[in-house]
Amino acid sequence: GGITVWLREGVYRQENTLIFSSADSGTEDCPITYAAYNGESVTVTGGVTLDPDKFTVPGDDIKARLQTERAKNNVLAYDLGAEGVNCSPIDTTQGGAVRVDSRLYYDGVRGWTGRYPNYVHGDSCFRYFAEPSGNTFLDLDNKVKNWAPESIEGARMYGMFGIDWVDSYAVIVDYNASTDRITIEGNASPAKSGRYFFYNVLEEVDAVGEYYLDAETGMLYFYAPANYESIPLRFATCRGNVIDANVSYYTFDGLTIECGVDSIINFTGDNNTVQNCTVRDSSESGISFTGDGNVVYNNEICYIGAAGITGKMTNSIEMKHSKTLIDNNAIHDFAEIHRVYNGAISIGEVRPGSDGGYGVTVSHNEMYYGPHLTISYLSRDSLFEYNYIHNVCYEAGDAGAIYDGTWLSNGMVFRNNIIKDINSVNTSYPQYTIYLNPLGYYCDDSGAGKHVYSNLFINIDGPAIATSGQDNNIHDNIIIAADKGNSGARAISADSRNYYKLPNNSVSGWEDIAVFKSDTLHGLWQWLMHPGFNPAYGTEKWAYSYPWTMLLKTTNVYDQNDRFVSYAYGDSKVRQNALYPSSANVGATGEFRAHVEIRDNVALDEIPDFGFVNYSAGDYRISENSRLYRALPGFKPCDAANVGRITPQE
Repeated sequence: GGITVWLREGVYRQENTLIFSSADSGTEDCPITYAAYNGESVTVTGGVTLDPDKFTVPGDDIKARLQTERAKNNVLAYDLGAEGVNCSPIDTTQGGAVRVDSRLYYDGVRGWTGRYPNYVHGDSCFRYFAEPSGNTFLDLDNKVKNWAPESIEGARMYGMFGIDWVDSYAVIVDYNASTDRITIEGNASPAKSGRYFFYNVLEEVDAVGEYYLDAETGMLYFYAPANYESIPLRFATCRGNVIDANVSYYTFDGLTIECGVDSIINFTGDNNTVQNCTVRDSSESGISFTGDGNVVYNNEICYIGAAGITGKMTNSIEMKHSKTLIDNNAIHDFAEIHRVYNGAISIGEVRPGSDGGYGVTVSHNEMYYGPHLTISYLSRDSLFEYNYIHNVCYEAGDAGAIYDGTWLSNGMVFRNNIIKDINSVNTSYPQYTIYLNPLGYYCDDSGAGKHVYSNLFINIDGPAIATSGQDNNIHDNIIIAADKGNSGARAISADSRNYYKLPNNSVSGWEDIAVFKSDTLHGLWQWLMHPGFNPAYGTEKWAYSYPWTMLLKTTNVYDQNDRFVSYAYGDSKVRQNALYPSSANVGATGEFRAHVEIRDNVALDEIPDFGFVNYSAGDYRISENSRLYRALPGFKPCDAANVGRITPQE
C-alpha cells in the first residue's frame, strides 16, 4: 500500500547529491513518500551553515579597499577555507553564458558578489555602454579607476551586450586610466543599446547582502544585515543537484530543499510529485522533470538561478497525453543568474525527440519577480488557466510574460489568467527604458492553433497580445493600458511574418518561414512535419486533433486575394475584446486584415465602464450591470474571483 519515510525536524546537509536510482523506485501499487513528520520544519540543504560567532572584523588592507564608510563598518570576514569548504570558482557555462558565481544566501535570499550597479529588487539594475567602439567602451562612472589591480583582473561582466534576448559575458583585459576606456573579451561586443553589470569586485561590496570570496584563501567578506546572528546563513557547496531521482511514483511532501550549486531537484521518471515544499536557492533550475504524470503542487519556488520549473514530456506517435500538472505554486525571484529565456515555468526543448510532448495543465499559480519571460512552452494541448502573473519582464524588450511560437505547440488554451504590471524598470537610468517594451502574451514566429480568451491584462508596456499564425482565436479579453507609448494603438498586435513573401517584395511578409520547400524542410514546416519533432504528424489521430494543420497549403502560389483556405491565417479571429483607453485598437498589417476576422472589438472611455467590483482594490470581478455587457452582448470576462493560489483543503 505504499511506504512513507518521515523526516523529523532539523537541517540535513547534503555535501554531495542525494541520488535515488531506479532500484529505489516506487510502483503504482507501492508509491514512496518522503515527508516532514507532523508538520515539523525539515530542511535538506546543499549548503554549509555559517556560524555567526565565527565572523570577524576584516584586516585593514581589506577595509582600505572598501569604498564607503558604511561598508568599512559593516563588512565582516569569515574563513571558509579553515572549515574545509571548496571555494573554487563555478564559472561553468549554460547556453554559452558564464554562470555568475553567487552561492551565499541569507535567510534564503541570494547574496550578490560585489557588483555595480547594485542589485535592486524588481529593477533592471544595468548600466548602458558609453561610447562603445569595437571591444572598448568608456567608464563614465569612473568606477574602475578605484579598483585595485587584482580586482580589475578578477572582475567579470554580465548583461545583454548587443541583443536584448541573448545574454553576454566578458572579462576586462585592459583599462586605460588616462582615458577611462575599458577593453573587454567575451562572447559579444558592446553596443549602444547594450547593458551590463560588473561583479566579483571587492571594492563594490557596498550594500547589504553583497559579498566577495577570495577563492584562493577561502576568505569570505560579507556585508551582513543587522540581524545576521539570528537568521540562517548558508553557502552552497553541493556541486550538482541537491536531489537527483531516477524514479517513478515518488513524492516529496512538506520539505525545504535548498542550496544547490546546480539545480535543486531533478526527476527522471513518471508519476512523481513535489508538494507543499519550499524549493529555493540554486544557480540553475528549481525543479526539473522528464516523464509523464508528474505533479508540482502548492510549493514556494524562489531565488532560483534559471527556470523555476522545467519539464519534458513524452512525444510519441500515439500522442499520449502526459497528465502533467503544475498547480497552486508561488514562483518568484527566478532567472536570477541566467536572466533571459528562463521562466517560472519552461516546458520543452527545441530538439528532435526532446520537446514538451502532449498535455500539461498549469493552473492557479502566482508568478512574479522575473527579469524576462514567465512561461515558455513547446508542448501541444497545453492548458494555462487561473494564473496570476505580475511584475516580470522588467529587463526585457523583445519578450512577453507568456512566450510561445512555432508550430510545435499548437492546441494551446490560455484562459482566465490575470497578467499585470509588465513594465521595463530602470530607476537609476530611466532614459534607457526606451529600448525595452515587453508584451503580455507573445505568440512569436507565427505560432498557430492558439486559443486566448477571457483573460485580463493590466498595465503592459508593449502590446497585451501579439499574434500572426493560423487558427489563432483571440476573444473576450479585457485589456487596460497596454502599448502605453502609443496610447494603446497596438493593444493587440498582429503582424505578417507568416504571410508568404511575394517575390521581390520587401513589404508583404517578413520572412520565408512559412514557405514550403519540397527539397528541404525549414522554418515552421520543420517543426510541423519533421519526424523527430513530430512523429505523429499525418496520422489519423493527428488529423482529428488538429484539423487546421491538414488544410495548410503546400505550394508556392502567391495570391493575396485567396480567401478559400487563407494562406497564412487559416480561421484566425480577433473579436469581442474590450480595450482601454478609448484610443486603444487592434494594430494589424494589411495582409492580416485582409484575411482575418477582426470585429466587435470595443474601446471604452473610462475604467468604471468595465464594471469592476472594486478596481482600485484589485477586485476584478465584473458586476452584472456593467456597460461592458451592453457593448458586447455575450461577453465572457475573466473569472477573476478564482485566479491565483487557493488555500489547500485539509
